[in-house]
Amino acid sequence: MTTAMTTAMTATTSTMTPAKDVPASRPPRWPSRHPLGHLPAIHSDPLAFFREAHERYGELVSARAANVELTTVANPDDWQKVLVSELQAYSKVTRGYDKLKLVLGEGLVTSEGSFWRRQRRIAQPAFHRRRIEAMGETFSSCAAEEAMAWRSAASAGATVDVAEAMMALTLRIVGLTLFSLDIRGDAARVGKDLGVLLHEFSRVTQAPYPWPEMMPTPANWRFWRSRSRMRTLVDAIIAKRRASGEVGDDLLGMLMGTEDADTGERMADAELRDEVMTMLLAGHETTANALSWTFWLLASHPEEQAKVQAEIDAVLGDRGPTMADLARLPLTTAALDEAMRLYPPVWILGRRTEREVELSGHTIPAGRLIFLSPYILHRNPKLWDAPDDFRPARFVPDPETGKVALPHKLAYAPFSAGQRKCIGDHFARSEAVIILASLLREHSVVARPGQEVVPEPTLTLRPKDGLPLQIVRRGAKVA
Repeated sequence: MTTAMTTAMTATTSTMTPAKDVPASRPPRWPSRHPLGHLPAIHSDPLAFFREAHERYGELVSARAANVELTTVANPDDWQKVLVSELQAYSKVTRGYDKLKLVLGEGLVTSEGSFWRRQRRIAQPAFHRRRIEAMGETFSSCAAEEAMAWRSAASAGATVDVAEAMMALTLRIVGLTLFSLDIRGDAARVGKDLGVLLHEFSRVTQAPYPWPEMMPTPANWRFWRSRSRMRTLVDAIIAKRRASGEVGDDLLGMLMGTEDADTGERMADAELRDEVMTMLLAGHETTANALSWTFWLLASHPEEQAKVQAEIDAVLGDRGPTMADLARLPLTTAALDEAMRLYPPVWILGRRTEREVELSGHTIPAGRLIFLSPYILHRNPKLWDAPDDFRPARFVPDPETGKVALPHKLAYAPFSAGQRKCIGDHFARSEAVIILASLLREHSVVARPGQEVVPEPTLTLRPKDGLPLQIVRRGAKVA
């Protein structure tokens, strides 16, 4: 992190907060003479834009993007207000969520109000810890098959695109746990279609005119074709399950069979489709990205990889991991958590102020677009020592309390927080740790000398152009 950002974000609170009895001021504002304000910079490199904004102005800064005024927030106390204590003052009525509905419909990520509460009540039992623990065998068996593929790659001295491999692996796992179907035959097409939808989502969200997705362009044709194929696949799975007369014991069966405790209602097919689309994206795309970045950081820091492997050896010996092993793999889990700190799979959240609010002692008017970026929060030097460094030990629990000593309860929020915290966080972390332990038990991942991997911020934070790494059998010499 640059000296400027450290200086700006570590400034004393008194420099950013009005004195007592002095009316609250407007937040610091980054001016622009461009007709579209900062929109071109956001479109070109959003990560760089948000980092520079906070380097210049500290933890709270406003700017203009075309005709939209936005405020970006990197103070955890303000995050607490937006996501938890003053939740009702903020909504998801934003252009980003409006465009995301084109992809996911009215699922748990995009819906609000009484409809969201109803859907959450119906879906919650499907993600109970006991049900997730029952999925551990699926996590382990799928990871063991991927380990076999890595053996072949290591024997051949081949490079593996780890990002692509993790996408296929997590898609298979979500297919088995969500549908009880092995969708490996559809993995390439589904992965490609989701990639198109994510890429085009960013384009239509950042366009300076209202409905860019309706223009007859090749990019829009690709977008609508991919969405149509995804919806057709999901609709066919739901229809087949309905026709069978069986509910099933997977996540889809839980969603189909569970009644709202308050109303007795069940999800209709269109509602099921939107939730399944949401879980397909959240259940494999985000976990695959978290795993990819973890492998990259361990490959870039072989000394940390060796520490993780030593823990895996001590706990597992010559067997594969199970759900019962997770509590005994704190450093492996910490490596995943630290990777999600540096490269959070969902790198930005958007909200809209529904009334005038106060953040960091500054008045924010109603109708203002609020951005909360975990990528920026997780690199705030007021919260994290050496925030750009990969240090898994930050997340190793204290042996006496069993808790991680976070600098603030909202210093770390890869799954968001409050009522809208990701419903599948335990699913994702359990799956990812089992995959890490399965693959690193036998193999090491090695980066090329001077290799660089650039994050690509769409809806999620992917490694741009994949993640080629050499797979080496443990104990073998690197060629």
